[in-house]
Amino acid sequence: MEEALNLFNSMPKRGNLSWNSMISGFAQLGPLELAREYFEMMVQKNLVSWNSIIASVCTGLVDMHLGMQIHQLVSKTVVLYVPKNSLITMYSRCGAITESQTIFDEMKSPKDGIS
Repeated sequence: MEEALNLFNSMPKRGNLSWNSMISGFAQLGPLELAREYFEMMVQKNLVSWNSIIASVCTGLVDMHLGMQIHQLVSKTVVLYVPKNSLITMYSRCGAITESQTIFDEMKSPKDGIS
């Protein structure tokens, strides 16, 4: 991640691809707190960035409060597709099975194999 961070910092202009790459990298390789920090610094978030930050919460941070904040934020932000499968995974891995079930039940049919 150090080389990726150096490259990112040397870029004169950073697009969604570069931001999402950094968020995903920190989410997968750590430190996880940097995934959240870069997500917060990202001006224009898209589906990939939302999924990346949700994944970081459910894979390592296991921070229910942060997860709920992200859920509220994604619900209030204009996103064409709310990543409900990622939210289900996040809640279930944080031990919030009721919240996970509620999101699953609210999904429109037909549910896919991932759901």
